[in-house]
Amino acid sequence: MKINELIKIHYAPHSGQMLAYTRKAVLFEKYESIDSVQEKLSGMELLELHLFSKEKEYRAISTESKRFADGIIEYISDFDETQNDNVYKEECIVTGSEETIIILNHIFYDEGNGMALIDDYRLMMGGK
Repeated sequence: MKINELIKIHYAPHSGQMLAYTRKAVLFEKYESIDSVQEKLSGMELLELHLFSKEKEYRAISTESKRFADGIIEYISDFDETQNDNVYKEECIVTGSEETIIILNHIFYDEGNGMALIDDYRLMMGGK
């Protein structure tokens, strides 16, 4: 997928952190605007893109599923850990850095099977 094929990218946080998987590299860096992301990724073939801030995450994933005719899944995740008790918070250290990424996992409890499933997640930057 190419950056210019993304329809919902204007719903992404206006500035924040970018995690982009391309065929040739993994990019993890801050961005100041959606325009700067589009400029940075212009011409690259994206496999997966995450743009996130403390408030929400935009993600786009390249897929070959027949359910997605254009070959792209785009999604906005904006829940937080204060909304309900069904959010598990995990903090991971970024390799080679003192910074952390927080992963918020939204958990759904299936009463019929007695199972807990992660039905949504999102990334956000932690601290040092």
